[in-house]
Amino acid sequence: MVAIAEAAGAPEAERRWYAEGRLFVDGVTQEVLEAALAAIGTAPLVPVPPSISPRQARLELHARGLLARVQEVVDAAPVPVQIEWEYGTAYDRSSRLITDLAALVPLSPAEVDEIYRAAAAL
Repeated sequence: MVAIAEAAGAPEAERRWYAEGRLFVDGVTQEVLEAALAAIGTAPLVPVPPSISPRQARLELHARGLLARVQEVVDAAPVPVQIEWEYGTAYDRSSRLITDLAALVPLSPAEVDEIYRAAAAL
């Protein structure tokens, strides 16, 4: 990550770090930062979509070999959770359903974010 800040031309005093590994640099435009990332071979992070459809979620979970495990967790959950999983029209990333399912599967927040990014492209 230091290489990114250096490539962006940021002095040491202007470097800032974010908990999930994203780098924010004061005084450097997004374009300059993206060019620096490209120069060192690192693509900028795609934002995590706020929600995905049940179809997108299930297709991506299936592709990762996780759909059966998630379904096991849902089947063992209380009926309201089962109804939300089965009949919901969107799965909000910040919802308690997703947070609780991720903890029980188990999946880290970063893994859930990656699933959301990939699912949104389907």
